[in-house]
Order: sequence, then C-alpha cells, then structure tokens
Amino acid sequence: MKPMKTVQDINGKPIKIGDMVRQVLYDNGNPIPDAHRREPRRIEAVGAPRSEIVLAGSLQWQSAGQFEKVESDTGE
Repeated sequence: MKPMKTVQDINGKPIKIGDMVRQVLYDNGNPIPDAHRREPRRIEAVGAPRSEIVLAGSLQWQSAGQFEKVESDTGE
C-alpha cells in the first residue's frame, strides 16, 4: 500500500483524501468569522507537489491554503 498523500491547510495541519475541509473566505485580508464560511466538503484528490486539492462535486484544483480542516466527532 502506498502512503497517503497529504498537503497542509491554512493552519499547517495535514489534510488528505477523505478529510472534511471548509473554505476560509477573506475580506480585505482578514478571515471572515465562522458564520460566513462555506459548508464543509470532502477532499476527493490531493496534488502534493503543488499543494492543491479537489473537493467532492468539483472538477477543479484549488489551493489547499484556502481551506481549514474540520475536526470530526470521532477525533480524526
């Protein structure tokens, strides 16, 4: 089995395929509070060299640095 590819989220936490992430939106360089952030989505693909991810239901690569990992209830 090959090791799972991981990239870093906006907080430097490792994220991988299957993790839930939420996009962090900015207003003039300041993160918008939680209430205005997008719904969590699952990662479908990880591009390690360029630190990019593809979200479920999306066909485009996006920078992993725009997202934060959403902690699951199971502690993963």
